[in-house]
Amino acid sequence: MKHLYLFILGILSCVACSNVNSNNKTQDASNSTPNRFSSDSIQIIDSIYIGKTMEGDSSWMHTNYTCTYPVTDNPNWQKAKQNILYWICEIFNDTKHTNWNNIEKIATEYGDSVRYSVREDFVPDSGYLPCEHLEQSINIAPVFENDTIITYGYGLYMFMGGAHGGYYYIGQSFNKNTGHQYNFDLLSKYDKVSLNTLIINGLKEYFCCTREEVEDMIDVEDIHNIPLPSTPPYITENGIIITYQQYEIACYAAGMPSFVIPLDK
Repeated sequence: MKHLYLFILGILSCVACSNVNSNNKTQDASNSTPNRFSSDSIQIIDSIYIGKTMEGDSSWMHTNYTCTYPVTDNPNWQKAKQNILYWICEIFNDTKHTNWNNIEKIATEYGDSVRYSVREDFVPDSGYLPCEHLEQSINIAPVFENDTIITYGYGLYMFMGGAHGGYYYIGQSFNKNTGHQYNFDLLSKYDKVSLNTLIINGLKEYFCCTREEVEDMIDVEDIHNIPLPSTPPYITENGIIITYQQYEIACYAAGMPSFVIPLDK
C-alpha cells in the first residue's frame, strides 16, 4: 500500500539469523448476532535478531499484526464482505487481491517482506543498527456497525529508532447491502464554505481553543481554505469522523487532529 511505504520513508523491515514466530487464529463468536457481521481474528507475532548496535547490544525487529476480518454467510452481504477483504489485502500490499480469501497468508508474507527489507536496505546503508528494539504493529478491526453500515479501522505504529515512533490511522466505512466503499462522498452535501467552517469548528474542539488560536495551531496557507485530509472520512455512532495524520496539518506534538461532524449537521 503506497501510503504505508511513504509513511515509513521507504524503510520497511528486517531479517533472519534467529526467528520466533507465533500465529493465532480465533473465532469471534461475540459478533455473530442477527444483522451483524460474524468474523474471525488472527494474530501474527514475529521477532527476528538482526545484529548488534554500536553499543554492542542485540537488535531485534518485532512485527505484531492483529486482524479481525468478516466471514459472514449472509447472501446479501457478500459484496461488502469481499470489498472489506480487498481493502485488508491492500493494507498488506496484496494490491491485486490474489489471496483475498486467505488473510493469514497475506499478513504472514507481508511481515516476512517487512523484516527482510530492514536487513537488506536499512542496515547496510547506515553501517550500524540504531537501537535494540525496532517495531511495526498493525491492528485491523471493525469499530462500528449498524443495520446498513460497517466501519473498519486500521492502525499502524512504526518505530525505527530515534526520539519516537510514528502512528497512522485510517477508518473505512462500507455499505453492507451494496458493498459501496465510502470515500469523500460522505461530505458531498456540504459546499466549500460550509465544510471549511465545520473543519474549523472541529479543530477548535480538538485543540480546545478559539478560532483565532486555531490559525496558530495548524500549518496551512489559508485558514479559509483548509485542505481535506489525505485519508477519507468514516462513519461511527456519533457521526462522520475526519482525521488528519501526524504532521499533515500540525506538528508531532499536536497528535492526529480528529473530530466528529454530527450526521444532522
